[in-house]
Amino acid sequence: MGTNYSQPPRGYQYSTQQFDNETSIIEVEPDFKSFYQLYNNNYQNMKNLPYLLRSINGELITYSYEKCFKICQSIHSFLCSHQMKPNSTIAVYSKSSFESQIICDVALLFGHHLLLSSPTSQAPDKFAQSIRNFSPFAVFCSTENAYHISKFVSNIQFITDTDSKFNSFHKISEFSTKYSTPEAKTTNEPCITFLASPTNTNSENVTISSYDMLTFLSSWSEKLKLCRDATIAVLLPSDDNVARLVNMLCIYNHSKLCFPNSLDSVKEFNPTHIFLSEDIVNKETSEINKQIADSSFFTRSYYNLHYFWKNTWVSWGSAAPNSDKKIFIKYQKDLGQDFHFAFCTGNLPKDVHENWIVRYGKPLSTVFIPSKWGNVGASLPCDVRFIKYGTLGGPVENSISIDNENGQIFSRLNGQRICKCGFWDEEGSLVIDSK
Repeated sequence: MGTNYSQPPRGYQYSTQQFDNETSIIEVEPDFKSFYQLYNNNYQNMKNLPYLLRSINGELITYSYEKCFKICQSIHSFLCSHQMKPNSTIAVYSKSSFESQIICDVALLFGHHLLLSSPTSQAPDKFAQSIRNFSPFAVFCSTENAYHISKFVSNIQFITDTDSKFNSFHKISEFSTKYSTPEAKTTNEPCITFLASPTNTNSENVTISSYDMLTFLSSWSEKLKLCRDATIAVLLPSDDNVARLVNMLCIYNHSKLCFPNSLDSVKEFNPTHIFLSEDIVNKETSEINKQIADSSFFTRSYYNLHYFWKNTWVSWGSAAPNSDKKIFIKYQKDLGQDFHFAFCTGNLPKDVHENWIVRYGKPLSTVFIPSKWGNVGASLPCDVRFIKYGTLGGPVENSISIDNENGQIFSRLNGQRICKCGFWDEEGSLVIDSK
């Protein structure tokens, strides 16, 4: 007789698809042939469905598919009024944000080639050199970066995130559509180019079609089944291909997407899932370690003792101890009451990964994209299988295997066998044999 643990948290469904497949790319025919078809499916059938979330002066504002499409039309109409051609290129040099996401949607909906880079990947002058061969018609970036880039390139329409001598996103988003605006593209899906960067593994420009991304999306969604209740927070540069894929994933699964400015502002959106860069995780961990190191001898000793015990409990597959509310809450960012899973687009040191798990008691999974996409990693995130250990979910490194002969559970976190037997149910939840 087995005892099944609690149901998956809000916004997440388990997947039982090919648990042992960690590197191969699964060829799955995409449900949609273009980004336009993907977006239009929600626009036509669920116009008022929430798509993007935005926080302005502490107030959470919801943007439906209809509202976002109207903003896209306004921006595209503005660019067309300045003689943008159907085959023109649009570039984005920014972190992921509400504004940059809309610009990306404009390019993909209306059939324009999309160039992506960010200040964390290359300096403004290097970006200016990178885009010369592409001759983009428009570039979205911050006002400060627009001044730098304009010194090296000419004949480009700059769209900035604040009011300036350049075109302000917020002004042109309300632009009249009196100018003739071409219909959104249903065929000839444009390509996305992730520009080369010395700061990541993308040493050359990587260009993929939206169709290829949608093909990968179909297999990826089998591994990470988000549901309609999910709210996804993204703290990534716009040229991170995971950020592009997450946007499509949210549309595909009717989830909501938001872009906090930092970990401190995540709580405003109360997300269920967070996608982070490794720099953010490393920085936050370093700050906490310094805070603990600067504390008194008694505080350090007390913390280290409870850290050891909680880490041991996690390795054994037990629920989080009561010390969470007394000790570790002091060293956590408030990520909202619905937060359950975090994903990092980079390779974290084992001690940093462990530190996150112990402090937050939440899974932190490394997410990879095929190496040919350039700037993240070399394998599918198909090992995103969060196993419920009581009230504490296990990350990818803490995933488990079950011996086919005797059903004994093996933990990959500490390399030890757990003195219990179990099996997977139809939904992918772990069932512990109580015998």
